[in-house]
Amino acid sequence: VGSVIYSDGRVLTIPASNAVAVDPTGAGDAYLAGFMAAFVVGKDLESCGAQAALMGARAVRVRGTQNYRM
Repeated sequence: VGSVIYSDGRVLTIPASNAVAVDPTGAGDAYLAGFMAAFVVGKDLESCGAQAALMGARAVRVRGTQNYRM
């Protein structure tokens, strides 16, 4: 199980995204960012959880924090 969301008496089980974990740094932050990005645009909780799992999985695939180049 990737995560469990409890809301209004419902229990939603969100499957984990497949990822080979290299480093857990930033996984929680990425998960929360993915969830909130979907939530603020009105997505249902299942979609929020799925996006959160995907973003967390992306974060653990690389070593260290995210870096951006402009």
